[in-house]
Amino acid sequence: MYVGSDLNNPNLKGVGMEDDNQLKVQFTVDRTEAMITFKERYTALEIETLMFDLAEIRSLMAPAVPHKAPDPDASSDNDQISCFAGADITAGVVVGDQVALQIRHPGTGWLYFTLDPRAALELGRYLLSLPPAKDLEPSPFSISPSTPH
Repeated sequence: MYVGSDLNNPNLKGVGMEDDNQLKVQFTVDRTEAMITFKERYTALEIETLMFDLAEIRSLMAPAVPHKAPDPDASSDNDQISCFAGADITAGVVVGDQVALQIRHPGTGWLYFTLDPRAALELGRYLLSLPPAKDLEPSPFSISPSTPH
């Protein structure tokens, strides 16, 4: 049984079929399932908004996304892993002493994360601790300490 939708959630940008927008959402009472109605055609920008909205819808569902990342080497965890190859990365400091991590993927568009300085430092240390790749070629992307636009 599906219950009322969360169309009034301010984090959902493109929700609401009644205004010919992107999608309509209804959740089961326990929020373990969602019924989503899509429109038929999308522009590239609408697809990006749709992906954002689907992520927001997932955040409203149960069970919550685990805090522990799945193990990429464990076969039982492989269904939980989404890997996006070919990403460009930029980083910069934003207002409030948060570090912005911006990841651009040709299929998903820009993903934007703000990290507290401690988490950013831990991420940087972890990345620097990785063994160098053999035959390392110049990176096709840049990591620049600039203010995000």
